[in-house]
Amino acid sequence: MKKTVSMLCGCALAAGISISAVFSAYACTGVIVGKDLTEDGSTIFGRTEDLEVNHNKAYKIHEAGEYKAGETIKDVSSDPENGYSYTFTHDSYRYTSVSDTTPEYGNFDEAGFNEKGLIADMTVSATANDKVLAVDPYVDGTDSSVPVGITEAIITTAVLGSCDNARSAVEFIAEEVATKGAAEGNGLVVADHNELWYMEIYTGHQFVAMKYPSDKYSVFPNSFWLNECDLTVGEEKEHFNISKDGMYIYSKDIFKVASEAQTLKGKEDSSSIDLYASYAGELSDSTESRVCSGIKQFNPDATFDGKVYPFLQETKKKITLADAMAFTRNRLESIDKVADDMSRGDLYPIGNRNTMEAHIYHLPSTATAEYPGTMWLALGSPLTSPFVAYYPNQTAGIKEAENEENEFNEDSVYWLAMDMLYMVEYNRDEFQPIVSEKINALESEELQNAVTTMLSAEEATAKNQEE
Repeated sequence: MKKTVSMLCGCALAAGISISAVFSAYACTGVIVGKDLTEDGSTIFGRTEDLEVNHNKAYKIHEAGEYKAGETIKDVSSDPENGYSYTFTHDSYRYTSVSDTTPEYGNFDEAGFNEKGLIADMTVSATANDKVLAVDPYVDGTDSSVPVGITEAIITTAVLGSCDNARSAVEFIAEEVATKGAAEGNGLVVADHNELWYMEIYTGHQFVAMKYPSDKYSVFPNSFWLNECDLTVGEEKEHFNISKDGMYIYSKDIFKVASEAQTLKGKEDSSSIDLYASYAGELSDSTESRVCSGIKQFNPDATFDGKVYPFLQETKKKITLADAMAFTRNRLESIDKVADDMSRGDLYPIGNRNTMEAHIYHLPSTATAEYPGTMWLALGSPLTSPFVAYYPNQTAGIKEAENEENEFNEDSVYWLAMDMLYMVEYNRDEFQPIVSEKINALESEELQNAVTTMLSAEEATAKNQEE
């Protein structure tokens, strides 16, 4: 991390330019790459967290027992008095996070490891179509007599603090959404050393989670993407079902709600449903530009038929960690367009000015519960911030990564990257190549020295701080 801070300072000083502006966006983009498609047999997944500029994010370590058994946490993001709440059944596990620095508006812990080897990456926001929402609306406080349902602001805190593995995390979320409701639509990923699950929360109480296959890749900006699924009942739990093939965990009324809304594409009697066609809202131009360019990033030969994009994609290319980093910086080069960050139109890129942080998880083929993998994190936009490796068991970050100040200061990775972004935007043609060259050199060195086996806590901490 010291190398990163030095590089950021050096670029900013070399340019000597800083301007400021504020634009907002709603533009997270997720990616998953199965192990059969990677060069080293690893599983890769991650996300760009996009909302707005000048929105600090900080790396945090939450020690075991931060929340005690019987202690209740409350989501204040939508309603401080009537927000979603969760009561811990045991002392919370130790976990890491990449968090907002304004807890009075919600935790937004977003991504991290816990001590059990669980990884959570939450969320990519999405909204269902109006017809299904009329049947099963979001539990968003419109009815003040009912507590607000679960949201992005608190879901990662609850999951990493309480769940043991990916499967238990999916079942936990399923229980919470079924019984307390969801205040919003979301896509999310949970993983461990054995498996990865992708989950979509559609409406107030409807959801589907899929155990991700090893021979596919997926790109998922702000919409729902699961296509045709076989939801033949294998096991019925009190609040959700498990498919016969064990590949899906889903809400009991997933067919019923779509049927009542007259949006159902599929047949309940044959257990088939096209979830995208049944539940998703219309694709925005900015979502379409990102899914197209993201798919093409990993498969230049991909073709698109209308506005239906298969969630599970194939490619002959062997994908690397460096490719995943490049994905977060994609500015429509893969579809021969020139990106426009300043609008939400059809030229909106994955690599945009509103990215507050980007993270990529690398789970090696040798992953274990004790060492599930590495998180590569770029605080601020990866256009001007390099990825640095963070380890599950490190005991601290450096102060520049943990800095929670909400205005510019030189002791912050985020704010240095943000300042550099403004410099680049002053003259992108001149300054972006300078910054990119330095970032590429630093990341190339880091990747050459990357560790895929377990380090001691002391070694992990020292290596992160050095980088």
